[in-house]
Amino acid sequence: MFVGYRMRIETADDREARIAGEEEDRTRAAGLFTGVRHDTRDDRLFPTDGVLSEVSFFWSDENLLADLDFLETKVNWSRYVDVGRSAVLAFGFRFTTRDVQGDRKTLPIQERLFLGGETSVRSFGESELGPKDRGGDPLGGLTSAMATVELRRSIWRDLDGALFYDYGTVSPDSWDISSPAGAAIGVGLRYRLPVGPLRLDFAYNPRHRFAASRKWALHLSFGFSF
Repeated sequence: MFVGYRMRIETADDREARIAGEEEDRTRAAGLFTGVRHDTRDDRLFPTDGVLSEVSFFWSDENLLADLDFLETKVNWSRYVDVGRSAVLAFGFRFTTRDVQGDRKTLPIQERLFLGGETSVRSFGESELGPKDRGGDPLGGLTSAMATVELRRSIWRDLDGALFYDYGTVSPDSWDISSPAGAAIGVGLRYRLPVGPLRLDFAYNPRHRFAASRKWALHLSFGFSF
């Protein structure tokens, strides 16, 4: 179990979409956080067996030096299964929601949730999955949820291959996962380094395009997506 105090200051980019009635360029979320974490993985960098799960809460309140009042709930879960022949089947699930308190109806753009990119639904560029404005810019939401399954297998020495499927949704409302979803079907390569994998992923999008300009994406990154 963990507990503490957190302060986060966010600034909206001039290029970002704006939410009607929530146009603050600079916001401060501050308050108490707590949660529990359970980790039975056999290796933190390259797990082949075990479970990682975490539930956490963050309460941002004006009485704790914030200018935004909301309660954030996060659930993360990953499972790794050794299926033999140097292969690992990995499952992951992530859920985050922000429940706005007080007189506000929603949150400014810099405090909203987004999906898409190298660590979430990989057929999208960064933050492209989810609601968008009339100009096609991502608006994010108050709830994000995604699930993924990935088969990883050794190819040669420190080089691994992967097949994966990602599925996720972003909703403008708290505690809601009924919005249209995006998906990714892809293949990837992972090169094992002493501090983690160097990862190359190519993913195709078989569903909604949302703010993405293409039906596919290529990502070069460091570390596993989950």
